[in-house]
Amino acid sequence: MSVFIVHRNPGLIFMANILIGMCLTGFIYYVPIIFQQGMGDSATTSGVKFIPYMVSTILCAVICGILISLTMRYRPWAALGPFIAAIGTGLVTTWTVSTSTGLEVGCLILSGAGTGAFVVSGLFSAQAPTKKEDLPVTTSLVSFFRSLGGVIGVTIFGTIFNNTLPKLIAQAVPNINASTMTSIIEGDRTVISTFDQATQLLIREASIKALQPVFYVITAFFCVAGLLVVATAHVPLTKEELTKLKAAKD
Repeated sequence: MSVFIVHRNPGLIFMANILIGMCLTGFIYYVPIIFQQGMGDSATTSGVKFIPYMVSTILCAVICGILISLTMRYRPWAALGPFIAAIGTGLVTTWTVSTSTGLEVGCLILSGAGTGAFVVSGLFSAQAPTKKEDLPVTTSLVSFFRSLGGVIGVTIFGTIFNNTLPKLIAQAVPNINASTMTSIIEGDRTVISTFDQATQLLIREASIKALQPVFYVITAFFCVAGLLVVATAHVPLTKEELTKLKAAKD
């Protein structure tokens, strides 16, 4: 329990990581669904289009690590990260079946950059005030709470999507039977392809519209996570202490 009471930073970062974990799971899971069910892309194309997110996450994490080493300040990057990610995620709610690739890539890069910045900097924020003997526990708890958030996020976002999509599909395609509805919700392309082009377009538009509430919630969670990080304090670190923290992280 000393990890939670030694300073306010660890507790705040743990709570922020729960929210970030929820956001990460929702974003990584539902953006490909937009690509496949909403825009009609194949699974391969969806994976390729998601590459900018992964690349920006890694690059920003590396860059933030370098900046922290040079400036010895981690809190600004940890605080900015969730808000940058929120901008990218918020813009996803504007996507349509005809959204340009440039806008898609820009949103993915923003969200990935913000996430990468927080993951690295937030960990230092939790570790900095922690006692040396508690560093492994603090590091593990950061990962644990992020994973816990992912589990919770799957439940919340899945509930939102699965309750919203049937209503929109029923409006777009009246008198649809239950089995066909289930197949459409599951993204069964074989069933969807049996409809004419105009109806398929309506189904795709409904799929994207059903995911908008999911990304509204993800955006809000990113912002709340950012506010939690803003509430943390900067604990000064020396070069030697920073090196030890990096070793503990690895």
